[in-house]
Amino acid sequence: PVVKYTRRGRMTCIGWWQFKLTLMDVDGEEEAEQSVHLTLANITSLTKLLQAIKVGAKQTCSVVIASEGACIHWQDDSKTLRSSVQLRSELFLSYECGLEKRVFGVNFAQFVDTLSVFASASHAPLNIHYPGPDGELQLEMSDGSGDASGIGEEHACVMYARIGTLETDTPEDLTDYWAEPVSYFLVQGPLLKEAVDDLEWPGGPVALKLARDPAAVSLAASGTGTLEVHLPAADLSGIHVTSSNVTQRYKYKNLKAACCNIPDSKEAGSISTKVSIDANGLLKVTHMVPLGGEGGARPAASSMQHTGLSSFGTQAALGSSRVAVLQFVPMAVDEED
Repeated sequence: PVVKYTRRGRMTCIGWWQFKLTLMDVDGEEEAEQSVHLTLANITSLTKLLQAIKVGAKQTCSVVIASEGACIHWQDDSKTLRSSVQLRSELFLSYECGLEKRVFGVNFAQFVDTLSVFASASHAPLNIHYPGPDGELQLEMSDGSGDASGIGEEHACVMYARIGTLETDTPEDLTDYWAEPVSYFLVQGPLLKEAVDDLEWPGGPVALKLARDPAAVSLAASGTGTLEVHLPAADLSGIHVTSSNVTQRYKYKNLKAACCNIPDSKEAGSISTKVSIDANGLLKVTHMVPLGGEGGARPAASSMQHTGLSSFGTQAALGSSRVAVLQFVPMAVDEED
């Protein structure tokens, strides 16, 4: 059971869960040597972002925590699509991880469902610790309604969860094979999502076409029939094409995952999307997703050196620490596929 309890030991079961959750003594009697201590205020917005990502119930993701930020990585079974959510360290109220990069695996659905329980219970900051006594990921939230004098102490509610982790290697980044020259265009995420959703009927691969003069972007699907969608030039906030025309084909399933797994714009606000195609046809779809106005993020650093966490440089350039980077990298399909 997921348990909500008070400092005086009252417990209320608020639901059954798929994995083991345990209680921690509020006075801190259960302590472990933990090298990662994070506090995040944006729990509701982050949960909505992760809930918008459609993956299988058994999908395992790799969590990478380094000095510059935290990343969640996963890939589809065919290994033709790599995905990640990237959070800069400045996004957190506090961020302690030491010098050593930490990498571990968790079940994606269990992790997101757990965050959902915390988000629905309180708007208080979430404390994240790793590793626990058994190498688990520990989540804790207190509503802070008690005070130092003890007044209201019986109403101070603490939620605590442990999520089992797996040993895993640092995930491979397909963008390590990124090759110049690169063509790209910039567009609002919801507009691209609507265009890709419309291409579901043919059921076959989708050709992404970029033209230089006049500047144009279109997507054409073929299968049981053919269907082509054009993005209006007026809706493109930028475009660069390395030759007169650039065309690459992608599986519809991968393209839909890359372009449509974003939160509702009414909840997430304006989502800016950059779509890039490298010299070998590798596609990179990067969504800049605002994480709402819960407040409390630490000031962003004035500069960001190149790191192994791709797109942090892009995010830093926007001058905002309250943005999550959601990135998908699908591989192109051969003409005979």
